Amino acid sequence: MLLYESIARQIVQEIQEKSLPHGYKLETLDQLTERFNTSKNTIVRALETLEAHGHIYQIRGSGSFVRRRKRNYYLDLLSHQGYQSSLKKLSLTSKLISKEIIPAPEFVCKELDVDLGEPLVYIKRLHYIGNFARTLCIEKSYYKQSVVADLPLEAINDSIFDYIQNELDVMIGFSDTYIKVEKLKKQEADLLKLHVNDPALVIEEIYYTKYGEPFDYSEATYNYEEAYLYAQASSFAK
Repeated sequence: MLLYESIARQIVQEIQEKSLPHGYKLETLDQLTERFNTSKNTIVRALETLEAHGHIYQIRGSGSFVRRRKRNYYLDLLSHQGYQSSLKKLSLTSKLISKEIIPAPEFVCKELDVDLGEPLVYIKRLHYIGNFARTLCIEKSYYKQSVVADLPLEAINDSIFDYIQNELDVMIGFSDTYIKVEKLKKQEADLLKLHVNDPALVIEEIYYTKYGEPFDYSEATYNYEEAYLYAQASSFAK
């Protein structure tokens, strides 16, 4: 993890632990530079990262201010930290349904820019809210084996993205998100404890490394009774 990213995470942790309100003014650039014993450029990048992720807003000549906290129990559509980080307050639990190495199917090839049949790590999980009490979503993920190798069960049961970044040293850069509404088929309805033809929110995401290589194509089918989602725009400046 780069220094400015580490500093940004520390500031976010302080905001959350202290429950700083909307409009709370952070320390000045000079004060942050002195506190973290680093350069102004590093602090500027940390603040830009915080602003891009909706944690703060900056006013030229006035400083940096805390943004309104998201509503409790809402899943951040723009988060790259995975379910475990986004829904800690919900005591999220997961059940592994399937993990296998498969040849890349045609519909995934174009999303991950791979050849037909290239080996992928396929993982299917069911995510619950609480101790397996309420079903949240079915998640199907296709990872490039050339990037993630063979994901261990410990990572799958904890946080795949943390493992990829911390253990494999592959930094996640950005993602493309596509949202649609469909009707549930029997297999999905049974897993989500719903009925056939009930509505479902389906979110497809393609995750890229910081160098722009697509490495993960995921599709999550959400329980319409439990899914609460939000996204924050970072700026409307022209």
